[in-house]
Amino acid sequence: MDDLIPTACYMCNNCCGIKVKVVDGVVVEIRGDPDNSNSRGKLCAKGQAGKIGLYNPYRLRVPFKRTNPKKGMDEDPGWREISWDEALGLVAEKLTRLKQDDPRKVLISQVDFPVVPQVNAFASALGTVNHGWTGAGYFCGKGHRMYSSRGGGNSRPLWPLVFGHAGI
Repeated sequence: MDDLIPTACYMCNNCCGIKVKVVDGVVVEIRGDPDNSNSRGKLCAKGQAGKIGLYNPYRLRVPFKRTNPKKGMDEDPGWREISWDEALGLVAEKLTRLKQDDPRKVLISQVDFPVVPQVNAFASALGTVNHGWTGAGYFCGKGHRMYSSRGGGNSRPLWPLVFGHAGI
């Protein structure tokens, strides 16, 4: 069965409207969405090539944990594979500790991200006012994009990034 799914490209800050052709659960084509008022059906080469990253055999598919606390250009981070349960547990533990200590130490980045209600709800549950356009105000995305590209090889993260004093 073929599906044409309307969505948005997050390969850059333009967030162009796209339609993704899916055949038997596999993305086979990404094209511009002519009904989108932002991009009016146009799509750059990077957006059209978005499926390459999706099916890259070298992409990370599991979480990793740094085992070497020393950081530096000549330091091996000592990454080791961990389970999703362990990864989510570590994040929950650190967020709980931050919430108890001082939730203002957390900045939730949502530069140009279209999930503002979900991010606001998450920030509210955590107790921080440092998110998005409320509390912290709008901030430049250059640091956000640099951090994202170092972590995931893309200047646009799949999830809003959570920064914290505890090293999340």
